[in-house]
Amino acid sequence: MNLNLSIFSWNCQGCASNKFLRVFREYNLEYKPDIVCLLEPRVSGHKASSIIDKLGFDRSHRIESAGFSEGIWVGWKEYIPINIIHNHPQFMILRIQGTNLNDGFFLVVVYGSPDRNRRKLLWENLTNALPQASLPWLILGDFNAILSPQDKKSDRSIGKRCKLYGTFVDNCNLQDLGYIGPSYTWQRGNTFERLDRALANDAWISAFPHPRVHHLPRIKSDHRPIFLKTTPMLNAQRGRPFRFIAGWTKHANFKDLVSSKWRYSGNMVDSLSEFTSHVKEWNRYTYGHIGTRKKQLLKSLGSIQKAMDHSNSRRLANLEMEVRDELETVLNHEELLWRQKARCDWLQLGTGIPTLRINNGEWCSEQDILRDEAVKFFKVLYGENPNIIPNTTSDIFTRIKDQDSDFLNKPVLREEIKKALFDMAPLKAPGSDGFHAFFFQSQWDLVGGAVCEWVQGIFDGNKFEEELNNTLIVLIPKKKSPEDFSQFRPINLCSVLYKLVMKVIANRLKVVFLKYISPEQAGFIAGRNISDNIIIAQEVIHSMRSKKGGKKWMAIKLDLEKAYVRVSWKFIEMSLITAGIPEKIRKVIINAISSSTMQILWNGVPSRPFKPARGIRQGYPLSPYLFVLCMEWLGYLIKSEMKTGKWQPIRLSRSGPALSHLFFVDDLVISARRK
Repeated sequence: MNLNLSIFSWNCQGCASNKFLRVFREYNLEYKPDIVCLLEPRVSGHKASSIIDKLGFDRSHRIESAGFSEGIWVGWKEYIPINIIHNHPQFMILRIQGTNLNDGFFLVVVYGSPDRNRRKLLWENLTNALPQASLPWLILGDFNAILSPQDKKSDRSIGKRCKLYGTFVDNCNLQDLGYIGPSYTWQRGNTFERLDRALANDAWISAFPHPRVHHLPRIKSDHRPIFLKTTPMLNAQRGRPFRFIAGWTKHANFKDLVSSKWRYSGNMVDSLSEFTSHVKEWNRYTYGHIGTRKKQLLKSLGSIQKAMDHSNSRRLANLEMEVRDELETVLNHEELLWRQKARCDWLQLGTGIPTLRINNGEWCSEQDILRDEAVKFFKVLYGENPNIIPNTTSDIFTRIKDQDSDFLNKPVLREEIKKALFDMAPLKAPGSDGFHAFFFQSQWDLVGGAVCEWVQGIFDGNKFEEELNNTLIVLIPKKKSPEDFSQFRPINLCSVLYKLVMKVIANRLKVVFLKYISPEQAGFIAGRNISDNIIIAQEVIHSMRSKKGGKKWMAIKLDLEKAYVRVSWKFIEMSLITAGIPEKIRKVIINAISSSTMQILWNGVPSRPFKPARGIRQGYPLSPYLFVLCMEWLGYLIKSEMKTGKWQPIRLSRSGPALSHLFFVDDLVISARRK
């Protein structure tokens, strides 16, 4: 059977708290399950839906809780075909389809009632609901009962086998899949029991002969999760780039580290590289790598809890409490890291893209091949195209006046640089150097001088260091189940220092463009609002419908596909020259956009680099202003046709302005009288 799945089952004893979400995220990040089964969530209705939406799964199904008991939630990735077969207050049966029609198996998720009388019904109802024995079944969850006296350890009572449970297992010819880790899955005081387990019939074991069931460390709940893989666990992929961790700044010694190890002697790449080496070493020996420390604590917790299976030592109980408290502190400290990841979609990047259609039309799931195909696709997309430059005439743009040219050309001051930096979102995704704006903001008194000197040097004619002008491309799906690379939106991650230079220029253009960009453009121009153009467009349509000769008028909405990616650098340069942008600023802009390299960030790991030959980076401070400037050419061409009488615009009233086009940055609506 071709299915390779991992299933996580946990009686979490309540899903409503922030602590649950934090702990679940930790389990999810560490083990990356395909299917999650949460038992006893103690929440239902709209609140349950809201929590499930935060868990990161494309599909889900639930059996509602009854007050503060019962309830089963199951979530899974969209690429896993699952049908819900049966719902019961104490179990859920799902059919997981395989790659072939006859492949797949039945998954039964169980939450046995803690009430003995109600639990008696579980065995009878489950036996009646199960499919025929020849089909593969997997049954797992919290049975709230034990199969043998060895499944319980207590200094108060002897474990008693649940006879009905044993009869059910025998009658259905089920086998316990065993476990790796501590013996017991539930603890309260000095009582330990193995209440959670995975069982399967012969047909399932024949299909999956090497399953592994892991008893995971117990953190929030009295129950430890169980984690089943149909094949043995593999080590996670390595090679992820360095990322500055915002939590470092909270350490008492971090300021001292920056003060003693930050050095700048004219080359920012060397400074960042040297400081990165120092901060990695400091993290390893002083701060403690948050992931490594967390794993150490989880491992220690597992060892202590395993030892507690065989001893009622008060010392072990106290030690377990200490480790759990420290782990809680680490997880709290990690909240900053989670915010970083949430802001830059690291969670999505980590989930992987299971399969896509590649250039030859075939479906492919090999990650190395997909990564190489992604590079080929985007290399073509950003590749050189024939430069289409309209004939330049002096009246395309209202040329920038001398006083505005002087404003754009004036020396860049330290205060201007600082304001641009502190206006940035502190934890937005960094570029390949790994440093967020938060690092420079929080350590401004120590690194601000170097940052200002470097930025001022760029405006004085220095070139961008290649490493600071490297762009990581993150692929965000445009739809839930993308089939090929065209159905991904490329998001560019650039270094903070690159963005800082662009933001300084953008802040200046923002002041100037209001005076020169045509009124038809509503996007990114100070004092204008896209909603104004939306209202005007609605009025145009209404007027066309109301006119006696309304059928002679037309309005067309155009969406320019991948508009930012396809812009020619020559076209941008010509637009800057024609508008009268000063040469010094123009050179900085052209140097910035034309000297970059790009890498696809595939599942968090950079691909081989490639050089683009066109395009501007969507989502970055200067890009909208450059695109708005380029769109002025189209407005000019439309107005030229109006002057010749070939294009007749609509007027909403006799004395009203002629309305031929409305711009919404890279979308537009054109209106005219048809021939």
